Amino acid sequence: MIKFYDDTHTYEYNGIRIPSVTEILRFVSRETYSNVDARALKNAAEQGTRIHNTCEELLKTGQAIVEKDIEGYIMAFRQWVKDYQPKIIETEKIVYYSNSDDEMPLYAGRCDIIAKFQKTVTIDIKSSSVLQKNITEVQLIGYHDAIAYMAMMNDVNVFDYDADIAWLHLKSNGKYKYHVLTESEKRTARELWEACLTLHNLTAKKGRKKRDGGK
Repeated sequence: MIKFYDDTHTYEYNGIRIPSVTEILRFVSRETYSNVDARALKNAAEQGTRIHNTCEELLKTGQAIVEKDIEGYIMAFRQWVKDYQPKIIETEKIVYYSNSDDEMPLYAGRCDIIAKFQKTVTIDIKSSSVLQKNITEVQLIGYHDAIAYMAMMNDVNVFDYDADIAWLHLKSNGKYKYHVLTESEKRTARELWEACLTLHNLTAKKGRKKRDGGK
């Protein structure tokens, strides 16, 4: 059973901490955000959380209290729902991936939306002023692989998961951009995701050796 701790944004499996998709992504995101003021990042993250929570409430109940500073983003989200009419399967779903016999997860994350159109699609919502497209698409590969694994294990309400992934960029002016990744974009993102996983595993292994006294 995966547990998520919102205050620290960490995941545990049977009491053991496991890395998040965001943590593994640090190898591609660090350079992008390293020169950004920490307070600005914190404020953006806090606003993003409120936008996500409001979108989730709208999908679940059809209504939500919308704070004034995020009205434009929610207007954009409402318009996307109206334009695309998604059949929602999951929102803010905790997902995990494993490739081991004991099912110990390699990583976990929280996927914004799993929806059904002609295909089932994993969707990541972004609300930053500038979309970091490459980072977002690498992140989506991590979610995609986790959902595919969970579908195989009958641990998610998806029975025909066929690999479409997309991002939804909400803007403060009420506009949005929705993009389903092409096969070429998915291949490029997968190469970066697998490189991040390799670097993370090597770093974690080195850390364990250091803690064990180099043994």
